[in-house]
Amino acid sequence: MISFTNLELYKIVFTLEILVGMFLFSSQMKKRTLPWLRYPLCSIACLVLAMFFPVYEEFSYTWWYSSLMFFSLFLACFLSLCLIIKAPFKKLFLIGVATYTAQHLSYQIYTCLCYAFRFDDSLQAIYSSDTVDLAFSVVNFLRIVITIIVYALIYVCVFNIYIVKIKDENKISNFSIVVISALILLIDIIANSIVVYNDDGHNIVTSLVICGYNILSCLLVFFILYFIVNIRSLRSELLIKTVLLEQAEAKYEQSKANVDLINIKCHDLKHQIRTFGEKKTLDKDTVKEIEGMIEIYDSTMHTGNKALDIILMEKKLLCSKKGIALKCYADCSRLSYVTDVDFYSLFGNAIDNAIEAVEGLADEEKKNINVLVKNFNDFVSVVIENYYQGNIVFGVNRMPQTTKTDKLYHGFGLKSIQSIADKYEASLSITARDGIFRLSLLFPAARENPGRKEAQLLSEK
Repeated sequence: MISFTNLELYKIVFTLEILVGMFLFSSQMKKRTLPWLRYPLCSIACLVLAMFFPVYEEFSYTWWYSSLMFFSLFLACFLSLCLIIKAPFKKLFLIGVATYTAQHLSYQIYTCLCYAFRFDDSLQAIYSSDTVDLAFSVVNFLRIVITIIVYALIYVCVFNIYIVKIKDENKISNFSIVVISALILLIDIIANSIVVYNDDGHNIVTSLVICGYNILSCLLVFFILYFIVNIRSLRSELLIKTVLLEQAEAKYEQSKANVDLINIKCHDLKHQIRTFGEKKTLDKDTVKEIEGMIEIYDSTMHTGNKALDIILMEKKLLCSKKGIALKCYADCSRLSYVTDVDFYSLFGNAIDNAIEAVEGLADEEKKNINVLVKNFNDFVSVVIENYYQGNIVFGVNRMPQTTKTDKLYHGFGLKSIQSIADKYEASLSITARDGIFRLSLLFPAARENPGRKEAQLLSEK
């Protein structure tokens, strides 16, 4: 009967754990040609290397040889990953660091549980030259069950928290930090090997403290990785928001100039039409019809905010073309601290979303949008409501999720509204019930607050 020492068996188990982690974490990435052939061949090659990796009685059971052996096996698995997955090296390197960290964390948690259940009384047990007892026993069975549960939970958590966030990224920002996290992990593993092979019979408390330190080191690496996988998406989101804000500012200035020009032209045109009418050049009905058409373009609002007057004028023209009724009852006199660009962005995004929701409705009577701004004591209420059809799904942040296929560049309208509400210490509420979508904001009435100060600074610029 073939016998194994603990180290001889564990090097095979270790390789299998690394392979499972790497293949799981890279499962959603693009594969190279013939993946069905590459997976088994690479796996067999790594396991054969692990099986026949030399273990010498003289010096194999030392911290430096053990570290070298496991690092070599990890490199073999990483090379297999590179041969199977078609992705930039930085991304594959991040997958490798995440895999080794997950494996090391799982092993340390497993070790703590072994101490808790008194399965082992030494840090060196799994690396020792003692012969493995392969006979069935309750202890061995529990060890296997605990191992599977711990590794499965850690691997699934790592996959859901980190890996799903980098599957669509072509670049990894701050790669130097990834390298630093790998060095932290490497130092911890080497230090752990030194402690293991210098274990002079530590008591359980000391062993648990050592395991706790290793677990904290792994969690530190994962914290760094969390920063890495999130910083790029945050930068992209900030960049898009900045571009949208700049576009809103430019569009507001252009709309302001256009509306002023239209008002001047409409005013002059109405007087000219009346002159033609008095001279009997046009009949009264024609004059009335033309004036009615001009009224659409000469519908300057007076809400107490020039930016809102402009956006309502602009959106009313758009709604008129689409057969949508845009009704507004607004008094914004107590929102003087909100900048014109923020007003334009807030109402522009909200009304654009409303127009998109109602323009496809079959019932013409439901093609209307209501904008209501009222004063209540020390607050100003803003409500924009419209009909909608279909289902609106709300995310964990209580914000509607975009239905566009390109989610990277959509859904920022509501995020922009949320950021403006946060800026001016306003509360935002969004509901969708009985076919009516309602966006509600409650602003503090004009008073000193961070938003007002920032608005004053922007206006001075």
